[in-house]
Amino acid sequence: MSLDVNKLREDFAPLQQTVKKKPFIYFDNACMTLKPKPVTDAILDYYNNFPGCHGRTDHWFGSETSKKYEEARKKIAKFFNTAYAQEIIFVRNATEGLNLLANTIEFNPGEVVITSDIEHNSNLLPWQLLEKKKKIKRLIIPTNPDTTFNLDKYRERMTSEVKLVSMLYTSNLSGITFPIEDIIQIAHKNKAWVCVDAAQAALARPIDVQKLDIDFMVASIHKMWGPTGIGLLYGKKELLDGLPQFLAGGGTVEDITYGSAKISPLPDKFEAGLQDYAGAIGAGAAVDYIREVGQKNILEHIQELNVYATSRLSEIWGIEFIGPQDARLRSGISNLWIEGIPVADASRILNESENIMARYGKHCLHSWYNSHKKPDSIRFSFGAYNTFEEIDVMVRSLQDVLKFFRH
Repeated sequence: MSLDVNKLREDFAPLQQTVKKKPFIYFDNACMTLKPKPVTDAILDYYNNFPGCHGRTDHWFGSETSKKYEEARKKIAKFFNTAYAQEIIFVRNATEGLNLLANTIEFNPGEVVITSDIEHNSNLLPWQLLEKKKKIKRLIIPTNPDTTFNLDKYRERMTSEVKLVSMLYTSNLSGITFPIEDIIQIAHKNKAWVCVDAAQAALARPIDVQKLDIDFMVASIHKMWGPTGIGLLYGKKELLDGLPQFLAGGGTVEDITYGSAKISPLPDKFEAGLQDYAGAIGAGAAVDYIREVGQKNILEHIQELNVYATSRLSEIWGIEFIGPQDARLRSGISNLWIEGIPVADASRILNESENIMARYGKHCLHSWYNSHKKPDSIRFSFGAYNTFEEIDVMVRSLQDVLKFFRH
């Protein structure tokens, strides 16, 4: 099955709109993906037809909510091939999942957490805070100049003191994908756990947690054509069973007295209070939709878009890309600097003149930009519903911007 982009676009309502008689061109998919109609329909179905509480009542609304909520969990578990559905814990986003782990894994004095130097702030700050509290030591593996992973340096620095490797799968800085299978194998040989930040990878790259032998994984559904405010933490059942609660409250206990509590088993143990039932149900619809479109088709299309965009942008003098020269290694991301042009102004003019939505800044990677003394960049990140014609509009518009600034 090949991707019919025009047909796909019909399911994404924002792309049907116009402003100043021009359509929207959305190139900020690394931050947030758009949501197709089957996902928004599933969310409205909950609110309109069975807006109840899961696990607390047996009336019609409550029963239907519990049924659909657990169906969504099973769909996501199947999507990532977990051994048990209860290994999927619903959280707000990948950030909350990482914080849950940072606050529940018991570290002994001197134990080490390894990350790379291009981790998102969400996979840096929780470990940085633990280090400041003197609960862990941190070790940062520097990537190569083109942001590819340096396996040799990783092997050299892996010791028996390493308790956890917390590493991205695909980078939101450059789009590079790490050799996660090798990373996991090396860690496990040294008896370290691995947490995979799959936020940028989960939409387009099939992830089989059992085949890869992943210990923990986090993902944000808003980067997977799903709703905002819902994400997941995956963990091997025996590991999650061994962790204490992160948040305590309603829904997490089977019984309680004024002085003691009987904690619920997975997944309720980690899902305190009323959850985002509409979001979870929307997440289930999102993975159904991704399966229908096909991850292979999604990845191939965004790589082809990036190859084309890189070729066209390279015609412009003064363009410098972050990451490998081979655009296929950057997934759907073209993150770049333009000599002599303030990227904030370029981004604003593209938006105001042609409704082109990109992102400029440090992309939640301040540490990398600061350590390399690099200025803000502008990032174009492509989705399966984007077209080559949209890239042509972007390049022409950018050339007009350059004429203004370089006149």
